[in-house]
Amino acid sequence: MTVSKKKVPSTQQAATEQVDGVVEQQPQAQQVTCGLIMPISTNESGSAEHWRQVREIICAALIETDLNVKMVSESDEVNVIHNNIVTNVYANDIVICDVSSRNPNVMFELGMRLAFDKPVVIIKDRETPYTFDVGNIYHIEYPRSLNYIEILEFQKELKEKTLMTLDASQQPNYSPFLSNYKIKKLVGIEVEFVGKEEFMMSSLKEIMGELKKLSRNNSVINDVDSISERKTYKNDEPSAGLINLVLEDLYSSLYFGGTNVNLKDKSSISTHCFDELNKRHPNMSDKLKVDIVNRIIRRLEV
Repeated sequence: MTVSKKKVPSTQQAATEQVDGVVEQQPQAQQVTCGLIMPISTNESGSAEHWRQVREIICAALIETDLNVKMVSESDEVNVIHNNIVTNVYANDIVICDVSSRNPNVMFELGMRLAFDKPVVIIKDRETPYTFDVGNIYHIEYPRSLNYIEILEFQKELKEKTLMTLDASQQPNYSPFLSNYKIKKLVGIEVEFVGKEEFMMSSLKEIMGELKKLSRNNSVINDVDSISERKTYKNDEPSAGLINLVLEDLYSSLYFGGTNVNLKDKSSISTHCFDELNKRHPNMSDKLKVDIVNRIIRRLEV
């Protein structure tokens, strides 16, 4: 079988081939779009004509590249301008942003581009001060006077930086802006919501538990007094647990009872302890009282 090929005129956008009477169209390479964000209207830094010249300077710098430079507000379709801006700010392969005069619309669109974490090249005239939020990002500067010699140097650097940034954006995990920041999230405090009845029952249980604890403490104190009443301290000594409970009760009265006892004076401590024991445990033997007071003094290391 004979296969004949016929060239299609070069005026067509894509090359085609004819095989056995069937015309096959070859896919066209996708063009790289370079969005442009910049002032366009007269403001304190320049006239509309000034900004038109700046735009021409930027386009001329990239004319020998494969980049299709156009304003982010432009679209091939008839559309709402705000939709064009947001779509192109997100979708354009690379964006050049001129923050000269710090135009609010320009800064807002730059903020969106940075939030999208897409490649961007920032430029400004030398008279415009750096903005705090983006001051850590490299800016290419040009003279506001648009001096010819200086503009040539600016165009050279703009072309190099744009192509280098575009090339870097092809790398995996590319993140030009957000990678420099880390968002810290505090661990929240867990909140449990309970009904009114459940809360009341829980509170009653806690109160009952505290009452039982107080009842046990009083029972133990009474046991100490009962043993002391029999005056058989030597042969019928209270358990260590019972004595420790009295010790802790007395010790707490020294620190938290609102007294003016000098904790560095043994005599003052002894007087206070004996007074408290006589009031709380009048039936306790004197020998046991002396023993408990001595233990308190040793604990305090007076």
